[in-house]
Parts: sequence; structure tokens; C-alpha cells
Amino acid sequence: MSEKIEYRQRVAFINREKELEYLNLYIEKEASEILFLHGPKSRGKTTLLYRFLDDLKRRDKNNVKFLNLREVYLGNYTDFLKTFFEIDYSSSKSDIKNIGSIV
Repeated sequence: MSEKIEYRQRVAFINREKELEYLNLYIEKEASEILFLHGPKSRGKTTLLYRFLDDLKRRDKNNVKFLNLREVYLGNYTDFLKTFFEIDYSSSKSDIKNIGSIV
């Protein structure tokens, strides 16, 4: 993980205060769910996240984790899940079956 977020170009960041506020509130909650940011192409999702991570890093330098999925090959949904979750194959067969049902 690099210390500095690399930008390809500087873009305008306009009217995204609500989204930044939501992200800031979201990270204050106890971890119980995954937040997926999605939307049409070229609408500023990456720019929003970069701004959010920059702001967060300025406030809490030791607590920022950043995984750029553009640098990871995700050929299918299974690859996506494996990027975030490890399957513990030492569990009982019934546990593995349940985990496998989501893949």
C-alpha cells in the first residue's frame, strides 16, 4: 500500500459534501456491513473516494487502509470475493458448504 494516493489528473470536486458527510458517518459505525459505492461511469466515484481518503488520512494518519481494485484482476464474482475474504478450509464441511454457496 502506498503512502500517497496517485492521481492521474486533477478534477473539479463540486457538490459532494453530502456524500462526504455520509462516508464520515459510515466509518464511525461499528463494522457490520460492507459499503459498495456504485453508479454510472465517469460520475466522480473515484474522485469522491480519493477526496474522502485524503481527508481521513489528514485526520487519522494511522487508520487509513486503501485497496485500489483497479490494480487487482477481477475476472468474476468469485475473484472479487476472494480479494476481500479468505475461506477457512479447516472448518467443518457444513461451514464450507455455507461459505461456498455465496461464491
